Amino acid sequence: MNQTYKYAINCDLKQCFDMLNHDKLMYLFERHIQDKAISKFIRRGLQVGTVDLSGEVTER
Repeated sequence: MNQTYKYAINCDLKQCFDMLNHDKLMYLFERHIQDKAISKFIRRGLQVGTVDLSGEVTER
């Protein structure tokens, strides 16, 4: 906050992870994080659908 910046970048990460190979992503993740519970949690998060503001469910 005390530093001055010339640029601000806004990006929308919606559906960012849909385009990635989840198996490869998890392989790289698990090379650094050995906790199986965390890996399982992350994998489920990648596979879950979403609910938008209108209440409509979108499958992954």
